[in-house]
Amino acid sequence: MRLRNIPGADDVIQKHPVAIKNEKEQRGNWSTVFGNDNCIKESLEMIKNEICITDNMQLLYYGNLGLIKKFIKPYLAYENTEDLLQEAYFGLQEAVTHYMAEKNVLFITYAKYWIKRSVMVYIEKCGSVIRIPSHIR
Repeated sequence: MRLRNIPGADDVIQKHPVAIKNEKEQRGNWSTVFGNDNCIKESLEMIKNEICITDNMQLLYYGNLGLIKKFIKPYLAYENTEDLLQEAYFGLQEAVTHYMAEKNVLFITYAKYWIKRSVMVYIEKCGSVIRIPSHIR
């Protein structure tokens, strides 16, 4: 990595979420970083306040990647896994923008709807050679 040659770059590498993720994957336990609901609430608040949006979205995405893969599993026969994971990320982003904590619903329960919706819309738009309108299906 080129950042290691720059003085003070070790602090940047240690604080970056991808570096944290890689470190936790080496230990084999990502849920210790992102296992409780308070971390999700803090990340959501930071995203809504426009503080480190990309880093917090990555934390949400990688922290819930197992559940996201479970949500898209029924649709793997229609499209590539990578494409569905990208659409699931967009669905997660929509869930973050529309989520209201006052409703006393867990975020991942709310996000499940948006993830599945974005994946289904993607499959309807790009899933076949001939596009069939969704109201005819």
